[in-house]
Amino acid sequence: MFKKKSFIFKNLSLSITLIVLIGLLITAASFLLLTNTLKSETTQEASSLASKWGKKLDLALVEEAAQSNDYSTPSQQELTKSFDTISEYNPKVAQAYIFSTELIDGNQTPIVSVPSHLVEPLKSEGLNPGDPYPQPKHIVKGIQNMLSEGKMVSTSIYQDDIGTWITELYPLKNREGKIYAYFGVDLDASMVAEGQSQIIKTSLSILLPGLLIAIILQIFMTRRSFKPLNELMSGLTEVSSGNFNLQLKHTGDDELGTINKRFNEMVTDIKTMVLKVKASSDNIKHSSQMLAETASSTDSKSLKIADVTENMSSAAKTQEESISNTSIAIEEVAKAIQSIAYNSSEVSAASQHMNKITIDGNESVKTLARQMDKISERFSLTTKSVAALKERSMEIDKLLGIITGIADQTNLLALNAAIEAARAGEAGKGFSVVASEVRKLAEESNQSARVISELVKEIQTETQNTVSHVEIGNTEISKGIEYVNLTGSLFHQIQENSNEVSANILDVSASSQQISAGTEEITATAEDLKHSAVQNSDFAGEISKIAGENQESVSQLRKSSEGLNNLADELEGLVKTFKTS
Repeated sequence: MFKKKSFIFKNLSLSITLIVLIGLLITAASFLLLTNTLKSETTQEASSLASKWGKKLDLALVEEAAQSNDYSTPSQQELTKSFDTISEYNPKVAQAYIFSTELIDGNQTPIVSVPSHLVEPLKSEGLNPGDPYPQPKHIVKGIQNMLSEGKMVSTSIYQDDIGTWITELYPLKNREGKIYAYFGVDLDASMVAEGQSQIIKTSLSILLPGLLIAIILQIFMTRRSFKPLNELMSGLTEVSSGNFNLQLKHTGDDELGTINKRFNEMVTDIKTMVLKVKASSDNIKHSSQMLAETASSTDSKSLKIADVTENMSSAAKTQEESISNTSIAIEEVAKAIQSIAYNSSEVSAASQHMNKITIDGNESVKTLARQMDKISERFSLTTKSVAALKERSMEIDKLLGIITGIADQTNLLALNAAIEAARAGEAGKGFSVVASEVRKLAEESNQSARVISELVKEIQTETQNTVSHVEIGNTEISKGIEYVNLTGSLFHQIQENSNEVSANILDVSASSQQISAGTEEITATAEDLKHSAVQNSDFAGEISKIAGENQESVSQLRKSSEGLNNLADELEGLVKTFKTS
């Protein structure tokens, strides 16, 4: 069915298909790039948290907890408190826990220690420390990879009824260096799914209107470009039916406009030739009528009249052959014009295709350039943030020193006050209570300062993570350069289409030469008609001369005149099939 469609429909279908395909490829590339970036950042964050807290674990405390079978033992309580602290200071962490690496029945691992919000649910199911707990397949696969590689591993991003997660498995080794348990951290990875949804919505909101505008413009330009070609095909139909009384509109100096102009010139030349043939036919008819009138009053010699009549018949045949040749030449010109129309269509299609690819290539390069600028701006902001963060951590560190000094001084003063109160006896008891409270306040201040110091260390760790993100950004810039290289392949296609246009132009040139040859043949045929007309005029003069010498064959001459008149009528009927006015 597609082969039977018009050339314009095929051209539009191909252009629209290419526009949609390129738009979908760009959207898919953007989707994959963002997804990989989000997954990489989430994995880096999970690895950083698991490594930081895993190194802080007291392995002796973990081994002691692994030997207990009750959540209320001191070792269990201490680990549970640590896990709750991790979730409290890291909102993205759903829970941290420790399980044994022993796989029972292929997918169950014994419980070592869990956070407080999981204790009651496990108790309700009758699961205590040391009992096997069924693990999902991605956790089982992560345990197997951790045991084989001997280092911390990350699971793939997965979803459950609660949300989207990634789990980091930190290996715990005993004194012999053997991995007997793992410290697991479940990190919220919902930002990956949200980012994917956002890029799809954004891409569709930009892609669909852009595709619609491009398709409308393509349809408008194609119809406008092929309008002269449609007029040319209509003109060829009229000419083939014998109508030479028409002129095509030709606007512009492009190939199609030039073809219509040449067509008008050819129709004008053929019309002039047909008018001349018609005039010659009228002259022949008029001469035959005069000959018939002259024959009624002329005595001519029968033999010479017969010879002259044969010569006139021969001349008439020559005219018939000339007209036949003229018809053949016209058909050849029509075929050449059809060839030009087809090749011109190919030229137009190739040019439009080349133009579309060039536009898409330029747009791709501009888009990548803008993306590089955005990445550069982000790196500048990141660098400033890291510098500011470092300065704030130094300022906090100085403040901690001041607070610690004040707490120590207050503690010392409280101690001295207690000593003086003891010396005062009963009179100093009230003052002793106040001194004890001041000393307690100083110890709490000192403890708060230590907590703040830990937070400062975490801030410094996050600063180091920011540096890692900058390195990842450098990798993304390299990927952007690869996309620029891919854009170069589009311009290679432009070169191939240019070669195709050159080949089609050569075909148009050959067809033009064929039109020139057909025109020369028409000219030669017109000369033959002119020569035949001259011969007819000479023969008519000879008949007039002989008619004065011979009056015996008047009846036979009259019959010959009637035959010539019939031949003129036939020629006139043939010329009337052409519309010239």
